[in-house]
Amino acid sequence: MNWSLALDKLSVHVGINFRLRAMRLRGEVPVRILLGREHTRLFMREEGWLHLPPGQFRYGPKGRELPVIFNCPNIYGVAIETASGSTA
Repeated sequence: MNWSLALDKLSVHVGINFRLRAMRLRGEVPVRILLGREHTRLFMREEGWLHLPPGQFRYGPKGRELPVIFNCPNIYGVAIETASGSTA
C-alpha cells in the first residue's frame, strides 16, 4: 500500500505510524518525527489541543517513543528522520 500527502491530511497519526512501520520493516532506526506547519495544526486538531505542549513531546509505542518537532520550517507534511540522517 502506498501512502501520500493527501492521505496524511485525513489522519496525521496514521501517516506517522505507516512511515514508522515501513522504516522498521526496512531495518532503519527512526530517531525523530518532523511535522510541517499545516500538519502540526492537523495533529493538534486530532489530539484536541488548543496549544502545543510545553517542553518536548514524544509520540509512539511505549518504550519506543520518538521526539516530535512541530512547525519544522524545512518540511511540508510528515517526515521521519533516521539514525543515518536521512528522512522518509
